[in-house]
Amino acid sequence: MGSKMSFRLLAIAALVALALPLGVTMPGVSGDGDDRQYTIPTKVPLKYPNLDSMLNQLVARYESGQASAEEAAVDSPLHLGGMVAVTFYLSGNVDGVASYLKANGGDPRNMGEDYIEAYVPVGALGAASEQAGVLRVQAIAPPHADGAGPSLGGKAVPLGLSDAGSAPALATESDATKEDCPIED
Repeated sequence: MGSKMSFRLLAIAALVALALPLGVTMPGVSGDGDDRQYTIPTKVPLKYPNLDSMLNQLVARYESGQASAEEAAVDSPLHLGGMVAVTFYLSGNVDGVASYLKANGGDPRNMGEDYIEAYVPVGALGAASEQAGVLRVQAIAPPHADGAGPSLGGKAVPLGLSDAGSAPALATESDATKEDCPIED
């Protein structure tokens, strides 16, 4: 037992000894003459904090006159004319928000206890996001025909190595089944 402990301590000491010189050679950390000034971009406050950043940008383009509602809506993943598909996440007031959307040209499609999915005119997004009970408004991404998520795109994305007996093989996203990666329903 004592030899395992001393081996662990020796391994930790070796790692620390190897890691210490790294801090001395990193630019900007040491006194090696690196006098570059790094600046952090100024944080621009969002005009409508309940809208996601992409929706804030397209509303800003519309409100400033840089784009028509139709031109701004094209920047959204799902759009129909001058309207964009969004999900409103709510803490209440579902009926009130749905009524507001209908009265302002919106088209609520799906509603639940705490959400509304709707097509909303670009010009109404800002005010709709400020209605009582609205926590967050996010653009809806279109579904994928192949059933894959937006980041995998149905490609054979490496997930890990599998040992099929004689030689290890690269397991891919297309090889995976529900049984391989169980998720409780």
